[in-house]
Amino acid sequence: MTQNKANGFVPVIDIAPYLAGTPEGKRRVAAQLDRACREVGFYVIVGHGVDPSLVEELETVSREFFDLPLSEKMKVHIGKVPGAVGYSAVGDVALASTRGQATPPDLNETFQIAKVDVARGTEGTVQQVLSAYGHPGRGSNAAVSAGARSS
Repeated sequence: MTQNKANGFVPVIDIAPYLAGTPEGKRRVAAQLDRACREVGFYVIVGHGVDPSLVEELETVSREFFDLPLSEKMKVHIGKVPGAVGYSAVGDVALASTRGQATPPDLNETFQIAKVDVARGTEGTVQQVLSAYGHPGRGSNAAVSAGARSS
């Protein structure tokens, strides 16, 4: 595990040894993920093999989506489609409550796409995924594949 050079806080984990499939590589990456989750709560992964242009396109599409008015994002709210996929607004969830802790709601918003999407036939472009949930999306041609790599 390397540290973010900017502030030394965010663990950056190279998952290439895990993807290579060796028992030692898998153990090492698992130990790094365990440590990051226990000590920090989040991490950045590298060595995943995702094309950098796809990462850039997905960031652009994500920013466009999250910049939409709340009323637009709520059209694909996670509670409107089966399979726990879709948009979650600020305050929708309190992750610590899943561990029996009384806690205020989380202060983030998300758009979750899960492996269930492949079964729904929504594997394809970001535009196609959003359209499958009833949202017109915003002109992206970035290819995405929910669950394309499973290890």
